[in-house]
Amino acid sequence: LTRDKSGEDATVHQSNQGATMRLLLPLSRKLLSSPMLAYRACTLCMVLCSFGALINNNMRLTRAIQQQENWNSLPGWNVTSLTTKEEDGNQIETQVKEHQDAIVYLTGPDIYRPGRKQCPTLLHSLSSLARHFSVPDPTSVPVVMILSDANLDNRTRAKIVQASPFPVQFHLDVPFSKTEDEPDEIPVTHEGVAYKRMCAFWFKYFFELGFLPNYVMRMDTDSCITSDLPSNPFEAMRERKLDYMWYSTFHEPANMIVDLKNFTESHPGNPNTDHANDPSLLFDTGNGNMRVFSTNLEWFFIPAFRRPEVVEWKQQVMDSNGIYNHRWGDAPLRTLEATKFFNTSAVARYCNFAYTHSVWAPFLPCDPKEDIHQSPARKGQIKNENGTIVGSITYGWETILKRA
Repeated sequence: LTRDKSGEDATVHQSNQGATMRLLLPLSRKLLSSPMLAYRACTLCMVLCSFGALINNNMRLTRAIQQQENWNSLPGWNVTSLTTKEEDGNQIETQVKEHQDAIVYLTGPDIYRPGRKQCPTLLHSLSSLARHFSVPDPTSVPVVMILSDANLDNRTRAKIVQASPFPVQFHLDVPFSKTEDEPDEIPVTHEGVAYKRMCAFWFKYFFELGFLPNYVMRMDTDSCITSDLPSNPFEAMRERKLDYMWYSTFHEPANMIVDLKNFTESHPGNPNTDHANDPSLLFDTGNGNMRVFSTNLEWFFIPAFRRPEVVEWKQQVMDSNGIYNHRWGDAPLRTLEATKFFNTSAVARYCNFAYTHSVWAPFLPCDPKEDIHQSPARKGQIKNENGTIVGSITYGWETILKRA
């Protein structure tokens, strides 16, 4: 087909097509008459195609690395700038972080292990952000990769940058290995040492990192957003002056919270508010379970978790060794600190979008008028160590307190 205006141009194109056919027809006859020649030609084509794909992939990774370097050179990127303002005739220098929002992952060197999960890998998770989380200025919301292991080569980092819709920072200098709070001997119960260190990290050490902005969205590497977010969650937190937002809840089995209720009652902390909830209402006295926030997707106002009374209680938890001895997870501990130390008006649910995590049943967007929603438990059920079903539905924040 041609769109030439003149018949002369069309004639030229037709003559070029004819010349091409005169070259290809004899070649095709030779290939058909000689199977070995055809085999060699096909092999050559496959080699050339593979070589071309390899070159193209390397070029894409090179562009991703260059993109990372460009992002790192942005003014104020990953640094704290000094601004000067005038008060009462005096010049006062204040430190202001250029980025107020961030999405944070904790990841290791193995980012490709799919397993039997709804959201197989970190790259799938990042791709879900690209599809369903849009902001006017993508460079304003960095993705922070906290590395639990140094073995993340440049090629793997380039793949992460390539999959991410936002600029990426990599941080290795984090306290994920043995810390001073960790006992010399850790019983191997329910989970291994690495999992318990992860719980300790998300409960305490994460909030001690100096490079965090004010508002942070935490995602696990096997978590995917599967429908468009209804709004910018960071803006929602700022507008409502929230300290914490959560997506879902579940029942933590009794064998995972051994002695946690007694600890909570004996270590009430010093809440600086008269409008918090009673944490004892979270424990189900019928079977010993606890209703908790699911922490694989959550949002923080970081300064709220650095308040002196919160930090003091966190250290009391670490001194008890409950995380290492009883496998207290970051989910029940987060639920307790949000219940103890934050006003009820500063904790809200953000869930009007679809979401998947690990092998849990997929979540549908929640109905703001309905508190009860689908359980995040595997196959819709929660079982204890004896295989007995101990929970099948989960409740919204207000419903937790009302029903208890």
